[in-house]
Amino acid sequence: LRLIERGLLREVRSLRVCFPDLDDDHLDSFLVHLQSLETLVLINTRITGAFVKGLIAAPGCQLKRLGLEGLASRVSFDAVEWAQGRGVEVYWNGHRYSSFGVG
Repeated sequence: LRLIERGLLREVRSLRVCFPDLDDDHLDSFLVHLQSLETLVLINTRITGAFVKGLIAAPGCQLKRLGLEGLASRVSFDAVEWAQGRGVEVYWNGHRYSSFGVG
């Protein structure tokens, strides 16, 4: 997180984060310092659907792929489907997420 908050990852397009203390309170750091992000994989974090929606709804969001890994994911299915509706491919524990009527 210190690298993100210092702005050292501004041009990063793909990021994989395994950090159990990452939660919705860190959304602002992602919005301010990771504006070029196209692929994000979050492993064993404490984020919720609010983080996902906030990240994707941000003006200028370039996110195309979102991976959510870990057994204790707190991201709801409706947030995942909302993200898909906005054109983001979502992978849940390594598998492309799909539900009735969604790809």
